[in-house]
Amino acid sequence: MKGAAISALCSLVCAGALFGQQAEISVAEQQDLMRALSDGNTSPPDLIRALEAHLAKYPNTPQRSEVERSLAKAAVESNDLPRIVKYGESVAAASSGEQTRPSTPSAFACRARSATRSATPIR
Repeated sequence: MKGAAISALCSLVCAGALFGQQAEISVAEQQDLMRALSDGNTSPPDLIRALEAHLAKYPNTPQRSEVERSLAKAAVESNDLPRIVKYGESVAAASSGEQTRPSTPSAFACRARSATRSATPIR
């Protein structure tokens, strides 16, 4: 599971460098993100908590779309339907011009949304 967090961190850093956003991100933000992703367990729920805490601390981060994409992927891996919907929709909105494959978080968000509507509420 630690490999998943390291992979997510590398994806975020590489994506920021590719889009020229690296210069806009503060050193403190980068260090906080690296520290959060390297601390403790890195199961998908732990990764979700760390990335959501990062977005709460840095709501206007230039890496927001990459962080949300990582959140959507972790939500799919942990079968977290509410977060699949939340982050899958934001990823789909951010990539509205791109073609999506059925395995993308936005496709899972559509399936999860329909599953949650048709599911019988737990009492």
